[in-house]
Amino acid sequence: MVESFATQPEVRYRPLPRTALEAEANLFIQGNSERITDAEPQSSSIEGTLPARVTSSAKSGCRQRECVTWPHSLGMASIMDENLPFWERKSLAEMTHEEWEALCDGCGKCCLNKLQDPDDGQIVHTDVACKLLDLGTCRCSDYANRRRYVPGCISLTPRAVSELSWLPPTCAYRLIDEGKPLYDWHPLVSGRAESVHEAGISARGRIVSETDVPEEDWEEHIVTWPEDEA
Repeated sequence: MVESFATQPEVRYRPLPRTALEAEANLFIQGNSERITDAEPQSSSIEGTLPARVTSSAKSGCRQRECVTWPHSLGMASIMDENLPFWERKSLAEMTHEEWEALCDGCGKCCLNKLQDPDDGQIVHTDVACKLLDLGTCRCSDYANRRRYVPGCISLTPRAVSELSWLPPTCAYRLIDEGKPLYDWHPLVSGRAESVHEAGISARGRIVSETDVPEEDWEEHIVTWPEDEA
């Protein structure tokens, strides 16, 4: 029997350890450009989680998406039509503070607690959400001060996006990083914040707060739907 993080032999998984990720501590590098960059790590690196391979499975009956490589990933951003939306002509590192924040689709999946097998490093999702996540809106209830209450909360950066393979396959940051288009249900495309919920992509209606579930019971809440394709 695999020993758990809490040394209880009947439990297979343990909470995903929060280790220092080699990425900058701040979301945004302040300067005249007002762009997000992958500068050298600052004096204090962010608290993060170990990257791990996540297996994704497509929902049956869903339409197929053609994978395209956006010109910015080919180094052609300078000749892009400026009338295109920013997410089609900019890389993650080129986005402004406001553009970076707007890219979040509000699905809430990244705020779910994860468990890790101490033997093989496998990472699995649970339906137990961070205590700060609003279960109705799937948004952080205190985003500006979240790390004060949840020190292990990851400050996402362009570098971190490529490191954190457990990010949902539908995550806009991951899609842009991989040179793929946003889905039609993304609020930036649809023009409506509710579209991510209406499409059944978000965590709304299928999660519980960690304030209501003891950590030793998280293994009973393991789920696979956060890893599904749209």
